[in-house]
Amino acid sequence: MSNPSEPTNEGFASSILRQPLLWGVLASALFYAAIQTGQLQHPLLTRYFASHPVEYIATTMFFVGLAALLMRYFYLAGQARVPRESLLGPPRGEPVGAEGASIFLEALAQQRRAVQNGLLGRRLRAVLQTIQQRQGAEHYEKDLEQLAEAADAESHRSYSLVRILSSTIPILGFLGTVIGLTKAVAELSIQVGEVGLEEAIEPVIAGLSVAFDTTALALGLSIVLVFAMYFVNRRESQLLADVERRAREELLGRFITDPTLHDPQLLALRRMCDQVVTASEKLVERQSELWERTINAAHERWSTLSVTTERQIETSLSRALKESYAAHVEHLEQSAEAAARRTTEPWNQAVAALQQTSASLQNQQTELRRQGEVMLQAVDATGRVLKLEDALNKNLATLAESRNFEQAVASLAAAVNLFSTKATHESPVPPTTLRSSSSSGRAA
Repeated sequence: MSNPSEPTNEGFASSILRQPLLWGVLASALFYAAIQTGQLQHPLLTRYFASHPVEYIATTMFFVGLAALLMRYFYLAGQARVPRESLLGPPRGEPVGAEGASIFLEALAQQRRAVQNGLLGRRLRAVLQTIQQRQGAEHYEKDLEQLAEAADAESHRSYSLVRILSSTIPILGFLGTVIGLTKAVAELSIQVGEVGLEEAIEPVIAGLSVAFDTTALALGLSIVLVFAMYFVNRRESQLLADVERRAREELLGRFITDPTLHDPQLLALRRMCDQVVTASEKLVERQSELWERTINAAHERWSTLSVTTERQIETSLSRALKESYAAHVEHLEQSAEAAARRTTEPWNQAVAALQQTSASLQNQQTELRRQGEVMLQAVDATGRVLKLEDALNKNLATLAESRNFEQAVASLAAAVNLFSTKATHESPVPPTTLRSSSSSGRAA
């Protein structure tokens, strides 16, 4: 945090060392180096400070603002160490004219450099130099008021960097929220239809964690900066009030004022001016109250807008999750139906093939049964032929014993031929040959 009202007779290196950006970046680098090397080991530190680029940026900006406040606080602490004795020497017996300003400047120059370059020393030097140049001390109180207003304005400007950082850090947090939500929705749209619902929800939860962690970190750091700036600013306001009081006490009664100020007309004019100043002060106070109410209304509006935006984001996210879940379920049902169709068709074909095979087997079984019956008939016919042959042989033997062998043979041959013809039509039985030679021998 720079102080333009301070003397500028310092080197380039000293001016660089007075920049809060350098110390803030250095402190941020040491902080993250301690986290990376394991000197600071805590899950919350890694989660809220080192899990997303937005968190790195917000933390660095916080350290820059904190460095600016610390530098301002140490500067004010040095300004507070002003000796309580008079810097212009002990008061003289009688007030002096404007020419006595050089005497007081010499007395001020005898003080140590830190006191000369302090707030009180610079203000006294400025008033004394103005009196010396104007050759009159009647308006030194007005000069003190102008210097006090300039000091207040400079004090307000000195906190501009911290105010910008404390306002920018929450914006970074909301930017991290938007990035996390965008990442979650994008991951969800990519994962739906390719993996299961549980696997698709994991990157969504990671994105939401990044979104809300960056916002929480940014708001927390901004709150710390705002409170730190409040305490340092209050300390500086007290110091400026003390400096103004000390400057009036140092210059009170040391210079001769214009005797014309005791004129009644001038006194009336002065009272009128005082009334105008009082009315202006009241007007300024009223304007300040209006500004304060306006700022409070804007803050309430911003809070309401933040809550509304958060609810809209939550509603949109819930709707997107529901739609994605429904699309995923529909896709799974379609996939299950297609898989069922692909699985059922081969089984249907296999069942049809088995039915055809079963019909063929039944036909074959019927044919085998028919062929078995034919074989049984053939076997039965063969048995009857064998029995007939035995009967014929017995008859031949009987006829051979009789004397009518030739006639019997002819009759038997005719019977055999007739039976053979009939048996040939019934089954393929081999023809029976009568053993006529043996019969004839037996007949003989």
